[in-house]
Amino acid sequence: MGRPPCCDSAGIKKGPWTPEEDIILISYIQERGQATGDQCPPTPVLSIYLYLWLMRCSKSCRLRWTNYLRPGIRRGNFTPQEEAVIIQLQGLLGNRWAVIASYLPQRTDNDIKNYWNTHLKKKLKQLHASVAAPSPSGPTSNLPLPLPGINHGGAADYASSTDNISRLLEGG
Repeated sequence: MGRPPCCDSAGIKKGPWTPEEDIILISYIQERGQATGDQCPPTPVLSIYLYLWLMRCSKSCRLRWTNYLRPGIRRGNFTPQEEAVIIQLQGLLGNRWAVIASYLPQRTDNDIKNYWNTHLKKKLKQLHASVAAPSPSGPTSNLPLPLPGINHGGAADYASSTDNISRLLEGG
């Protein structure tokens, strides 16, 4: 059917990471440096060392570093501005989470996808249901709103569009 998982080899550990494993991975990358550009920290040498220490495959190590341990990753609640960017870009691009994540560099594509699926999609469905009845003033525009953080006309426009989106999301 599909490609077999990379971790099907005997002896490869799967499942949740322990704090001890995180420390080993962080220490390894701090000692040897992080790859730059499009390269991922786990190189063939990294794979051998980490396999011996962690019994984890290189893909698992790379994803753990990229999505959870890398400095600069922002964890926790999304701001209203981040929500607005996600809603706007998902409407324009669909579920292209890596592209959307490029507009929110401190968030991972996986975090954005999970936040969309668990919070924003439900919020938007409720919003659409509450405004599904035709308004007496006529149809509303289907044009996308300007993206926060991208200069479309100054700080006042940014603030007002962000406030409008926030009010819409809150149902007010």
